Amino acid sequence: MGNPALNVLITGGAGVLGRKIAEDLLAKGHGVFVLDKAMAKTTGQAAEFIRCDLGNQDDLSACFNELITRAGRVDVLINCASVRQFKMLADFTPTEIRQNIQVDFIAPVILANLCLPRMEKNNFGRIINISSISAYSGFSTGSLYCSSKNALITLGESLGKELKKTNGSVTINTICPGSFSKTDGTTLQSFPRITGSIVDTVDRIIHSGMNGRVINIFSFQNKLMESLRFLLKAFQMIIS
Repeated sequence: MGNPALNVLITGGAGVLGRKIAEDLLAKGHGVFVLDKAMAKTTGQAAEFIRCDLGNQDDLSACFNELITRAGRVDVLINCASVRQFKMLADFTPTEIRQNIQVDFIAPVILANLCLPRMEKNNFGRIINISSISAYSGFSTGSLYCSSKNALITLGESLGKELKKTNGSVTINTICPGSFSKTDGTTLQSFPRITGSIVDTVDRIIHSGMNGRVINIFSFQNKLMESLRFLLKAFQMIIS
């Protein structure tokens, strides 16, 4: 790859996971640029922060242009931002629905669209979308969150196939972690292991040629639930 120092754009870098990814990349000598509505707090070397409302398409485009003015290029795009709003679908307002889908899915698509021509011109690029294991199974009050996260998986699989045909040096991959924090930011017992695995996976993706992959990072509870679902489906097939 030549010079190991890369320009990395992270959305949602002010959140607990975004901060952890940013701190790891900063420690490795990369330039980190954060798009978020809240000020990002990182340890050690500071990330470049651009206040941005990802739910506003005009603001997103303007902030990306500001980023290019500052950085000149984007080598790695990590879509980490997410609206974790859980309630019955009938209780969402139209504004809330648009905000959820805009931040969780449309913003990653737009940023990928903006970054791709530049990455292809530079013959190097990594797009990493942070989805969720919730993408695999919709749950009550999670209609917007689960469906948006599922859309990220399909985006990665489809775009990955396009990139294999057009430019093998630009890749897209999707990470699907299990739960590691509550909606208020309180971390769960699984936080160190899952976020550590995410950080390691991000580094592995950046330094490899893997493309179109979906990488699942489960907690013990997630693994148990997946095993039970598998056994239930197998039993249903036997008795049907």
